Amino acid sequence: MARTKYTAKKTTGALGVHADIPPASPPASSRRMNAARQVASLQALEILSSEDHGPDGAICNGCQNGSTMLSCDHCPQWTCYGIYGENDTQGCLTIRSREMLEAAVSFMCPACHRNNDRNRDKKKKTRYVGLYGANGGMEDAVVDVTKTTLHFFPPLDSRDTVLLLLAVRGAEHMIEPATATYALLNSFFGRGQGALHLATIFFDVSTPEGGNLYDNQLAAAVDFIQKNARRVVVYFITHATPDGDLHFSGPRIVQQNKITQSLPGHSNSPRAILNRLFTVELLDALRIVGETTLFLMVCGGYLGHLETTDWVNSAVRRRSFREVVSFGSKRLQPFWVSSFCARFVQRFYLEGAVYPAAMGDILGGDARLGAATDVVVIRHNPMDYSFPE
Repeated sequence: MARTKYTAKKTTGALGVHADIPPASPPASSRRMNAARQVASLQALEILSSEDHGPDGAICNGCQNGSTMLSCDHCPQWTCYGIYGENDTQGCLTIRSREMLEAAVSFMCPACHRNNDRNRDKKKKTRYVGLYGANGGMEDAVVDVTKTTLHFFPPLDSRDTVLLLLAVRGAEHMIEPATATYALLNSFFGRGQGALHLATIFFDVSTPEGGNLYDNQLAAAVDFIQKNARRVVVYFITHATPDGDLHFSGPRIVQQNKITQSLPGHSNSPRAILNRLFTVELLDALRIVGETTLFLMVCGGYLGHLETTDWVNSAVRRRSFREVVSFGSKRLQPFWVSSFCARFVQRFYLEGAVYPAAMGDILGGDARLGAATDVVVIRHNPMDYSFPE
């Protein structure tokens, strides 16, 4: 784990005007909303969802590339292939002839074959067949598997997943960590195995109207999670002041002496901001889901403020999040960590990687991240659920 700093409080974050936060509106169950207001709230909650994918929108799960694809009939993976003797068609699988490919009625990818072997007998491995005809496995259809090992193809778990982005108003250009994850994972979902959703909320709770809008959008997001999610990844993006406070509004545009100026947004203590934005309803919904991750991206760095660390520890201890991933650089820009976030979700959610062994693989593929910021992961200690690690 990267180093943690509890004493120093000063950062190089954005300036902010310390201000009180307007009180939150009552929970959705106890307030009345007219029909027009309900429709406006749902329209403001932008949700992207994965769709049925054909070969043009898929990538090979073996080489992460490929052009000519086979779709597995047992999972959402695609595998690229070539025909033996045809130099213009090459892939992770080599099929003996085009006639045998056309005679096949189903296809099992290498990852599903390996899983079947594990379920039958861990000590006994069967030969990979791949293509199946009307009379069963076509033993001689697959001539070769790239790298001669099936471990090249990781198994995928594509249960319904919701990516929830909570970003301060004015940070619309900083949402790449969430959109990059959605873009990377989107091709693995669809075709009935599971769906991927990206819900986006930009918050400015400096006014009662802005607070009400956020509450309505969040209530819609919580309802969507309860109905559609088996796993949830939350991306939280805001700024920190030099004293470690967090922004809860975007820049304020004012006009003085016929000159338009952009003034710093409003800020308050981390505990007040996080408790205001991560409502009890949201945390309860996440705790029920179980498999949840929070990416905490604070421009200006969060480690300098003890309140933020305490809130994170409490959220993990209450099991609202399985882990919280944060970044310690005082000059953090969210786009620095886009590829890390996407690979983290792919490795731990889709591929079932083991923590912390897979962290080296994830970090090793992003040299710029290692030079730019520390990565701090606070998660449940599997040996003692009363304390995070």
